[in-house]
Amino acid sequence: MDMINEGSLQLYVANSWVLPLVFFITLIRFSFGNIAHAFHLSGTHSRVSPLIILYDLTFIIVEFLLLSIMGSIFHTKEILFVTLLIILFLTDAIWIGTMIPMACVGWRPQVPYIWGVLNTCVAAILLIIVAKDPNIFLTLFGSATLLLLSLIAAALDVIIVDHYHLLKSVNSSK
Repeated sequence: MDMINEGSLQLYVANSWVLPLVFFITLIRFSFGNIAHAFHLSGTHSRVSPLIILYDLTFIIVEFLLLSIMGSIFHTKEILFVTLLIILFLTDAIWIGTMIPMACVGWRPQVPYIWGVLNTCVAAILLIIVAKDPNIFLTLFGSATLLLLSLIAAALDVIIVDHYHLLKSVNSSK
């Protein structure tokens, strides 16, 4: 009986504040990142083909659809939430990876590859954890690990954005 109550309490904590917080952090990261990317691409580089903008917009829409589904299920389907979180990170990494050949032939400006690396690493860590125990995020320890990983990714995101803008301002002053 104690084990059931402990498991219920852990699941309650995960559902009531950890997964919503992970969702909110992820939503903020992807919202600001995608909007900044779209403005940067369309506003500062008039030589970018409308097809490239449409290509990027397609990925942005897919990512927001994933986020919409995640926002509607985090309180009832925890394992599916984590699965969609991994898919979201991998989708972003694939999108950024597909930008590299386009940049090599001059179709698009600078590729934000560092975000692809960050999201690939986060997805890989989550996949390793899930491979060891698919139900780990139903525990308090697993939920706390997911939250910590999300906070670290968000902090690195802020550092990357600052670094990216610093490089951009240094290059524009030359």
